[in-house]
Amino acid sequence: MPIIRLETNLDKSLIPADLSVEFCMLIAVVLGKSEERVSVTVESGLDMCRGPSKDPTLTVHLWAIDVFTEENNPRYAVKIRAFLHQHLPSIPDNRIILVMHPISGYYGQ
Repeated sequence: MPIIRLETNLDKSLIPADLSVEFCMLIAVVLGKSEERVSVTVESGLDMCRGPSKDPTLTVHLWAIDVFTEENNPRYAVKIRAFLHQHLPSIPDNRIILVMHPISGYYGQ
């Protein structure tokens, strides 16, 4: 049941229309989860900064059950960042923040 939230200050017009669906498919593969269990929300046009700069930035929150570990997270990050660079090329790597929130056990549907 991965739950993903992408938050950016990019205008909605700069976000590919199918980003949420394609990101859902990527996360399912990367985390080894069923696509039907992945939820993705994309929030654009937010008032965000990284440091004192309001240049394009992105924060990605990922919640999932029993997949995030010190060993696995760097491998996940490489694949996720590659996808984001391809689909959101105006956001440089140093302005993409990945936050992996581990969830233990079953929390319902």
